[in-house]
Amino acid sequence: MRRKNGNENLNENWLFHGTKSDNHHHIMSHGFNRSYCRDYVYYGRGVYFSRYACYSCNYSDRQDLSFIFLCRVLVGHHTYGSNDIRVPPKIDLLNGKKIQPDSTTDHQDPYTIVCTFHDDQNYPEYIITYMNKSE
Repeated sequence: MRRKNGNENLNENWLFHGTKSDNHHHIMSHGFNRSYCRDYVYYGRGVYFSRYACYSCNYSDRQDLSFIFLCRVLVGHHTYGSNDIRVPPKIDLLNGKKIQPDSTTDHQDPYTIVCTFHDDQNYPEYIITYMNKSE
């Protein structure tokens, strides 16, 4: 990505990723894998991250112990996503050059959800383990 975008357009962010309890060991050992993405996707068939931990917690299974990751994510160039894409649609840069973006995002400004399409764009830096409050 550095060769394609240059250092100034890596757009590295700290973002959260929620997961089921039985997945966290696999992510810790092997990283993220897009082939595990679910059938219902909003911004493309990739790995999803959020700026907000509370949003990512919705994707844990709410067992006694739940897990979310705080990740380094190279967002790079991005565009709005849609549910029917496997790669981001091409975009025009300000200099007129047409490129393939690295990620898709929601329609918020600034974006709150990011979908990445290359497994090496994400690094699970920290795992956060928390107890769910019993009701």
